[in-house]
Amino acid sequence: MWTCKRRRPRPALSDWELAELRERMRHARWLVGHGAAVSVAAAECGVSHEALGRWARRAGVVA
Repeated sequence: MWTCKRRRPRPALSDWELAELRERMRHARWLVGHGAAVSVAAAECGVSHEALGRWARRAGVVA
């Protein structure tokens, strides 16, 4: 038997909160691109480890 996660709707964020989130993810991507570990960059920038890892795999930064 298997289960699936229930998707929760994203909380409504203001324009400046969305801009801040985009900037944090951009900085985390830069850090990973320049040699930082995905887990460390995600923790330091406060972004999702899964999303950052998915980006890194697609970009070919990590195997």
